[in-house]
Amino acid sequence: MNKSFWIILVGAVVALGGIFIVLGGKAEDTASGEFAFVEPLINQQEHDHATGEGKKATIVEYADFQCPYCGTYFPLLDQVKQTYGDDVKVIFRNFPIPSSHPQALAAHRAAEAASRQDKFWEMHDLIFSNQEAWSGNDGAATLFETFAEQLGLNMETYRADVESESVLAKITADTNSGKSLNVKATPTIFLNGEVLETPPTSLEEWDKLINGGGEEQGQE
Repeated sequence: MNKSFWIILVGAVVALGGIFIVLGGKAEDTASGEFAFVEPLINQQEHDHATGEGKKATIVEYADFQCPYCGTYFPLLDQVKQTYGDDVKVIFRNFPIPSSHPQALAAHRAAEAASRQDKFWEMHDLIFSNQEAWSGNDGAATLFETFAEQLGLNMETYRADVESESVLAKITADTNSGKSLNVKATPTIFLNGEVLETPPTSLEEWDKLINGGGEEQGQE
């Protein structure tokens, strides 16, 4: 075999290796399941719970229903929703921390079950508004059923959904998306894709962020 043959052979191997790397390294759609998130994770997903159109801003909250700080923050965020309407989109994502809040998962299951009957935000509000009544209560799930009845839900359907794997999958998908965004505590709030290291503590502070200067609060 002459020198030219070896040059050609080596060139062919390198070329094939390059093809293998390109094909092997191609990003594949490995997401599976009904609640798979797509990149970028912070953007609204098809299965997110959202209010408003986001004409001025989009807020994403990762929250734990039993977290006392989330409960304390709930009235202010609700005030933001009521004040800005369609100008601000508010997205809620489940991030229960059962190790600290043993009733949290039951609360998130209740909210997701209510969402199957188009009553997510109504259940969300009842759960947060009555946090002291059920937090630390072993009978929390029974109280959530009372909320479901108040909302006029089909109770047979609600009870089935509360225990369903699909509802758990939604909660898990939200939690995993939060972990991918380095969420470690609740509430963690993003404004226009940037995490707020110190969430506003008044409507006036929110107004400053929504109407300009929000990037100053973003993660560096």
